Amino acid sequence: MSYKYDYAIHPLAKLFPSLPPDEFRKLKDDIQKNGQIVPIWMGKDYFVLDGRHRLRACKELGIEPIFRRLSDISNVSEEDFIWSSNVLRRHLTDGQRAAIAVHWSDEVKKAAKDRRLANLKRGSQKPEGAKTTPSGKSRMVIAKQANVSEHSVRQAESVAKHKPELLPKIESGQVSLKDAQKQVAAELTSTTRDVPALRASSEITVNLLSSAREMILSAADAVEELSDNRSQYPRGSRSWELFDTAVKRLQDALQTLETLALVRSEK
Repeated sequence: MSYKYDYAIHPLAKLFPSLPPDEFRKLKDDIQKNGQIVPIWMGKDYFVLDGRHRLRACKELGIEPIFRRLSDISNVSEEDFIWSSNVLRRHLTDGQRAAIAVHWSDEVKKAAKDRRLANLKRGSQKPEGAKTTPSGKSRMVIAKQANVSEHSVRQAESVAKHKPELLPKIESGQVSLKDAQKQVAAELTSTTRDVPALRASSEITVNLLSSAREMILSAADAVEELSDNRSQYPRGSRSWELFDTAVKRLQDALQTLETLALVRSEK
């Protein structure tokens, strides 16, 4: 038998880990004893923005839940509301926040792309949708919004690129970001074991690798920042393509340096 209030959870809200069984049990016991004091927040399309565990508890207790629509009380975007409700309230580790922020940024970019395509089909030239947090910006901005270091965001991006199956485990707390990065490093190192010339390159020093790496990271962040502002250029212009190409090449160069550093450290 289906539940009358089986509303879907907003895709971005799903990025945040579920409550551990013992914490959910405490929440359920409290609702049973005192009733549902905090409402379940809904979006314009009847997605649950915040309160999925309260909704689940009400369902299991057979209690009619209390809902509020975000648009009735605030003009804040649904994305910003979900972000602040979860990141500021939950006890998340730096690794969890970094992984969620990277995943979040990717999801927001996809949503923005879908909106642009939908707008073009309708003949609209101006993308709809409010600016979100963090909104697919540079690594510096993502780190600031998640309250973590750029290094943590960089590690999460590396995991997302090379072992994306570990990202949800980091977000849920099953695997630490540090351990996930070790797995990535081990995998990258294994791919270079049969490249004698690479392993024998004695002229590459650790200091040079470090300096080159930092220069590439700085340049990559600057290009990403420019890329985020490319909307000021005419759609389809050469600038759009050049920005994407520059970012890709810098990322490839950085990965090459990191692989060399890993090989060097094993010598």
